Amino acid sequence: MLSKLAYIGCVAAGAVIALSARKSFAESPIDSFFAGQPDRPQILENTNTSHPLLSLVEQDRLSSSKFSSSSSFGALNFGVSSDFRESTKIDGTPFLGFVVGNDSKRQENQVAYTNVNMDLGETVRVKTRLGSSTYEAPHQFFNTLSKAPEDQRELRFANVGIASGSASLTRVEEDLLRFGDAKVMFFQELARVDRFFEDLKFADKAQRQQTKDDVFSKPDRETSKYGVSFLRESSGIMFSQSSISNIIDDPASFYREQRFDSKAWLGVRDLFKGFGNSQDSLLGNFLPSNVWVSYSESNVRRTVVPTAGITEMSAGAGWSWGNLYTNFGVWRYAESDPQLAGNLSARTFSEGADLSIGINRNKWNVSGWVSVSRSNYDQAPYTLNDTSNYYASGGASLTLIMERLPNVTLAFDINKYGDAYLASGADNGRISTAGIALDFSKYLVERGGQKLQLFYYARDQGYDGTWGGVQSHSLTLAHVFGGVVRSRW
Repeated sequence: MLSKLAYIGCVAAGAVIALSARKSFAESPIDSFFAGQPDRPQILENTNTSHPLLSLVEQDRLSSSKFSSSSSFGALNFGVSSDFRESTKIDGTPFLGFVVGNDSKRQENQVAYTNVNMDLGETVRVKTRLGSSTYEAPHQFFNTLSKAPEDQRELRFANVGIASGSASLTRVEEDLLRFGDAKVMFFQELARVDRFFEDLKFADKAQRQQTKDDVFSKPDRETSKYGVSFLRESSGIMFSQSSISNIIDDPASFYREQRFDSKAWLGVRDLFKGFGNSQDSLLGNFLPSNVWVSYSESNVRRTVVPTAGITEMSAGAGWSWGNLYTNFGVWRYAESDPQLAGNLSARTFSEGADLSIGINRNKWNVSGWVSVSRSNYDQAPYTLNDTSNYYASGGASLTLIMERLPNVTLAFDINKYGDAYLASGADNGRISTAGIALDFSKYLVERGGQKLQLFYYARDQGYDGTWGGVQSHSLTLAHVFGGVVRSRW
């Protein structure tokens, strides 16, 4: 039997209103670092831009489209999905309903992803993820970048012009042994991300918690990974070994990493029930539904810095009581370079926690979440090189399930971040988003997987920074309309 599932989504910045205001409070030799400030008429007069007046929808534009399909041919199951996004960002100043654009601060990025999944019978699975991108920014843009890592990552495009990049990830899974409801699975991965592959979301500080572990977020890296897992119902354990290296032949980019990962997860309540106990008992309700813990360690060699030791740990648990659920997790990352010359030592650590809670009912669903993290880099005795940052986010959503009217979802979230560089400056920002979505899927012909949604959200983004004694502020307000359509035939 042949079945196809097509998914087409469009996220269009149909009405993006961007109100920017930047203000400088101090004169500095690095005034060109903040070119385009509205309270400096001489800067606007000297701005070299081919787009002196932009409509408000042109200042910060994002368009997206998605597609997916699946097919079955006997024992072979095949699925493919794709995602394309085009982003344009340009700094500017509002003026009579338009934006005085500074083309020296323009970024254009197109990125496409394709996922291909194949099940070869019941024992072998092949998963492939492909990415391709283009990136372009004028050479003046790279002189305006701050010292933040999210900004510095774009420096590799300086003096390049239009750059194209690609990335790929292939994972093969094979069930080696099966006994009852348990199995032993072997897996192998190979990833390659070239130097000029770029997705602007990797440089978005508000999304760094969601993107930091994406293998595609680290350019100029080739990764080979293999491991084994033991799986039984809701419990399992996994061990893997990885080798990571740079791709380009450049001594300054030399990078080698050997990494070991382990993870274990346990369905506590299922195990408790397996011993003949009732989940309705006091102890059964108190126990988490599942727990998990992971530990990783690696050794890294770079061109200048000797071998560094990296340790990562995380743990979490989840509970569910009927319609109520909650999850909690913590993590920590530590890196040390004990072999530096001249009694110089460096230590980096990051840690964070995540909490989510929700209630699902017949007529409504509500959920909320909170995530916090912080990082610190100490380089003794040169404390002027010390850096630190923090990130905090939270949000909530409410879905009303109507009988005759479209289902309605209301959502709100807020993200805050801050970076401090002892020798050069600091910045902090806030991004608040609120929106509404209408789900018309119930009115479609009764076929599984069909969806029709319309949505709107407003995003308020603020930024404050002090670099080299110069203060800057900005405020952006965006209104975005979009829709999602999915059908099956």
